Amino acid sequence: MNNVNNYPVEAFPPFLRDAITAFHEDTHIPIEMIGSTVLAAFALALQPLIDVASPFGNKKPEPCSLYFLVLAKSGEGKSPVRECIMEPFENFAAEMHTEYEAQFDVYKKDYAIWSSKEKALNRSFQKAAKHGGDSNLEELLLREHQAAEPTKPRAFEMFYEDATPEGIIQGLKEYPYAGVFADEAITFFTGHLKNNLGLINKIWKNEPLSLSRKKDGNIRLNAYLTFLLMVQPEIFDEYLEKHGRRAVSSGFLARFLFTHTASTIGQRKINLHQEKSKSAFESLHRGFNRILQEQKKHFYDNTDTKKTLALSDNAKRLFEDKISHYQSLIGKNQPLEHIAEFVSKAGSHAIRIAALFSFSSKEGIPESTLQDAFALTEWHLNQADRYFYVLSEQYQLQQDVYELFDWIKNRFNNPKGKMKGVVNQFGGIQDVDLNPWQPFSKNELETHGPARLRKIERLTPVLNQLIQLGLIVTLCYPPQRALYIAVAQEGAYNYIYPLNPFFPQYHLVDYRNNATPPLTGYDPTRLQWQ
Repeated sequence: MNNVNNYPVEAFPPFLRDAITAFHEDTHIPIEMIGSTVLAAFALALQPLIDVASPFGNKKPEPCSLYFLVLAKSGEGKSPVRECIMEPFENFAAEMHTEYEAQFDVYKKDYAIWSSKEKALNRSFQKAAKHGGDSNLEELLLREHQAAEPTKPRAFEMFYEDATPEGIIQGLKEYPYAGVFADEAITFFTGHLKNNLGLINKIWKNEPLSLSRKKDGNIRLNAYLTFLLMVQPEIFDEYLEKHGRRAVSSGFLARFLFTHTASTIGQRKINLHQEKSKSAFESLHRGFNRILQEQKKHFYDNTDTKKTLALSDNAKRLFEDKISHYQSLIGKNQPLEHIAEFVSKAGSHAIRIAALFSFSSKEGIPESTLQDAFALTEWHLNQADRYFYVLSEQYQLQQDVYELFDWIKNRFNNPKGKMKGVVNQFGGIQDVDLNPWQPFSKNELETHGPARLRKIERLTPVLNQLIQLGLIVTLCYPPQRALYIAVAQEGAYNYIYPLNPFFPQYHLVDYRNNATPPLTGYDPTRLQWQ
């Protein structure tokens, strides 16, 4: 198995895990892309049948719908993965469409006959009521006939890919459970639906959609969508450049379980037989087909009855511990501060996945299943952490630190000209030749430092990082108050002192302490003096 992304495939129930690993071993397509597709398919199958009770005791349960975003290069296997895994769903959708066409044909004939009778009864009523005559019988017959108007069959639409928001809403009005599945999601990221993030966010939370239509009046519905968007990284990067700030701040992207696949192109051994996956997919497809037949009953019964799964007491304690821990990771300068919006949805993702894994349970969701669900959720969080870090303030601060460090290092190595220096304890000043690695005036950073860091409000946090990393200190030579930048040295017992001060008497102003720790994740090779 070529699981270079350390995807936690062992967290899946056996009948899902076997199909994922067998397909990966036969094709060498990235296992994380296969796993995400299988889990999205599972959610699509079960979202009309189960909900999960909120651990917070809210009366309204959460849906088990999931949103997936998978970045994968062209040629990585997006289309084959979808075709193989989603085959039962495509067949089921075709079956339901065939049944709808037959039902609609019968409906059109019944409606034509009903409409002709209505016209005749309407004429009889108008004739009897003319000039104030007795029309009670004709009115009764007309009303009885109108009450027997043939019911138009509901259309079953399982997939939306390039539909407008209005088209999706109209389809969800017919049947409020569907999926937006695209193995080339350029149609989504350049289409209409991306402009209606509020709609997508509401559906994820299962908030009622209120719409006004001339023909139908006010419509209020609860809809359920599962998303699987597979797209090339370049297309997604272009989308982020244009719409990234809005997509992140609105919480839209945070609702997705994010995957950046590790490419296996060029490392695959072609296998034309694929016996392992054929056998595993037979079992997987049988399981999907059983669930889809239950969904079919649900559709024709036209009921909203669902099974609501709840966490066991031990699972609730695990949930509390996990969410509390996540809170500690998203504070100021904490490791996941830059994806706080993603972390805030982790609890919902975990209980939804756990409910899917426990769909046949009669005793609720055990702790072990929730632990598996958190393993998957945390893997996706780690993926988002790595990918979106470059968009964060933390990342920009780190880049600023590297740039300022390089400038300061060059300044120490290559002093130029002279500087005004204090030459005695009584404040006497004269031009002093600068020697390498001697302290230099902090003012130089504001006048000659990197152009975008010269403003004090931009310079200060960057300088503080270098100080807290133990790389530099600031000092002054009493009685003067002017500040100088010096290389930080560390002696016995963590004693900090400057390198090559002008005078033996100096006062350290800013130096490393434990009160304000620096950011983590720096590349130490980029912060070396020598």
